[in-house]
Amino acid sequence: MSSLKQNNAEKLYLAALTSVPGLGPKRLQKLKQAMNTWQSVWEADIKCWQELKISIQIQNLWQERRKKFNFSVLEKSLEHSQTVLIDQHHHLYPASFMDLASPPILLYARGTWPKSNKQITIIGSRQPSIYGTEALKMIVAPLIKAGYGTVSGMALGLDSLAHNLSLELGGHTTAIIGSGLDYIYPRENFGLAQEIIKQGGLVLSEYYLNTPPLKANFILRNRLLAAMSSATLLIEANLKSGSMITARYAQKLQRQLYAVPGNIFNQQAAGCHQLIKNGAILCNQASDILGVTDIDTPTEQENYLQLEPVALSVIKLLKKQRTCFSELSADQISELLKLDTVSTNSTLSILEMQKYITQRRGHYSLNTKMT
Repeated sequence: MSSLKQNNAEKLYLAALTSVPGLGPKRLQKLKQAMNTWQSVWEADIKCWQELKISIQIQNLWQERRKKFNFSVLEKSLEHSQTVLIDQHHHLYPASFMDLASPPILLYARGTWPKSNKQITIIGSRQPSIYGTEALKMIVAPLIKAGYGTVSGMALGLDSLAHNLSLELGGHTTAIIGSGLDYIYPRENFGLAQEIIKQGGLVLSEYYLNTPPLKANFILRNRLLAAMSSATLLIEANLKSGSMITARYAQKLQRQLYAVPGNIFNQQAAGCHQLIKNGAILCNQASDILGVTDIDTPTEQENYLQLEPVALSVIKLLKKQRTCFSELSADQISELLKLDTVSTNSTLSILEMQKYITQRRGHYSLNTKMT
């Protein structure tokens, strides 16, 4: 590593140290304060680690890692994947992270950092209801159009919906994940991660490149979601969800916390209701966050009124269903409109092809993208 500039070398030694399981921010800071440089920490005599009372298990893992670690491979991997190492002295390191009791020592970043400080963290259920999905679109779309970047955890459900909505509307989105950047989790979102980077967004992690998705890492990741933005919006969450952990971090950090009210019989709304009771701001429209009432909210086009009578009757029925956030099967539509099966199926096929309606698991709803 003699050909490297000292600053770059230090980041690589730090990256190597973050590859040691169990060696988190607090222990790393303790080691650095005692030995001044990350190179000294990496190359130290084991007695130094023993004197600082680093656990024997972590000492053994560090010793094993030192024997096998290849800095040249790391350099090439970072260059090939266009991954940037961001330590606490880097100009891109979020100052807001320093509000945390244990801010990350090193960040791994791929993509483009947001240019604006207008960021809002979106969190919610991995199994959102139709209500939650509609609420996210109604509240978050105007925020994106008003220049807000979204921050979320790229989990399935509302996280993914928030990232995708930003991409669709040309906004910036940041995904902070609980695994290494070479180990995207869930695997179903590998394509989403690539698309975020491709469209000028950011994928961020504090974990070494190939770190697997351990449960404890996701809990720690939630503190970064809360710290990254000045405000957090909770769409849906049960009382024991990871989203509630993020919300509590936001409260602890004195960030603005918004929660969307829901159905009192739906456990996915219980977390929101508890937070509202405890001081979170009730949010049912984008103006609650933007603080203005003349925002440009999506409005549904009425051009479908020129459709054939049968198609129009289906549209009107599904529009009525959307107000109670439920979907209908083809059989239910036939029964409610007194239509024969052939006529119903052909009409639904045409309307779906024309993107007036959406079909999910055999049930139909009005397409909310008609703006």
